[in-house]
Order: sequence, then C-alpha cells, then structure tokens
Amino acid sequence: MNLYNDLWILDTQKNTFEKLSATGDPPSKRWGHTACKVDETLFVFGGIDAKGRVGDLYTLNLTTFEWKKPELKSQAKPGETQPINNNPSPRAGHSAIIVGRKMIVYGGADGRLLHDLYYLNVDTKQWFR
Repeated sequence: MNLYNDLWILDTQKNTFEKLSATGDPPSKRWGHTACKVDETLFVFGGIDAKGRVGDLYTLNLTTFEWKKPELKSQAKPGETQPINNNPSPRAGHSAIIVGRKMIVYGGADGRLLHDLYYLNVDTKQWFR
C-alpha cells in the first residue's frame, strides 16, 4: 500500500485539484486519520503509518502552510502533582468534529473496536476524556 502525506486543495469553481507545498514538521505518511479545521488551523489526528497505529497530533497553519507537532498538555488530579495521561490511544478509523473550541474524537480501532469519546481543547492543546 502506498501512503502519502501530501496536501491538495480543491477549487470548487473549476472542479480541479492543486498540489500545495508546506514547510515545518509534517505528519508521517498515513491513512485512517482525521482532519478538522478551526479558524486558520487544520488539526490532524491519528491514523496508521508505515509502523502501525499512531495517536499523534499535528497542526497546519492554513495561512503560512507550516506544519507543527504541538506539545500536548497534561493535567494533574486535584491534590496531586503527577499529571495523568488523558490522550486517546493510537487509533484509526475514528470520527472527529469541531464543536466550539473543541475537537471531539469518537471511536475507531486500536486492534479492537473502540467506543470511547475524547475532546481536545484546541487552545490549550489538552485532551480530556
């Protein structure tokens, strides 16, 4: 199977595609991921690359076309100093949608079918379950 990490844009008036160039730290070539737009940022999460399922998050600035892998924030339980990991497990075939300032991720598969729900605060880059 050939995997790709290139970018294309569809001109809906001309019904043609144009390949885009981007800089920065792009995600690995993959399939089965999701991509959601908030303001001028595209959030790409999860999928399967050449090594297997991934649970990483990348952003693409849609003005400068620069890829970044943002640092994800952890949270500590009340009264504790050790952060807890609320990140979703590596997965593919999930669904994602933007609601307000949250990217909600549902289900998919990580070797088994999942029916869990997570959301990412797109401003703080912190996952919640």
